[in-house]
Amino acid sequence: MGPYEFVLKLDQNGREIRENRQFYSSQEWVTVFLGPAIGTAGDFEGRPVQGRILGLQEGAATWVRLQPLYAPSWLEAPVSASGEFHFESVLTGKWLVMVLQGDKLLYSKQYALGNEKVALEIDLRK
Repeated sequence: MGPYEFVLKLDQNGREIRENRQFYSSQEWVTVFLGPAIGTAGDFEGRPVQGRILGLQEGAATWVRLQPLYAPSWLEAPVSASGEFHFESVLTGKWLVMVLQGDKLLYSKQYALGNEKVALEIDLRK
């Protein structure tokens, strides 16, 4: 359990997928989102997404999950004590952004992400 970082190199096109994950249980699986397709004809490049959560109460571990609306996978990033989070490579598309703390869902909203570098500000005080 704890933070885990990995790099996966795809033989088909040489692309590297770098991810950071936070594991909360010793029984979790790693599912890597390769994009809508993979091959030598083209590649898909994501953009960084970073953000800050305002009004976050101290407590259990907190993380942000990005769930593509039309794919059975997700990306997760831990939230720092200052409320900041970061994703390296988010593909263009519609994503559900969730803030989770312990066993609670604190926030969820749909966003269009990946077209450019994105900075999200999530205000939990509202």
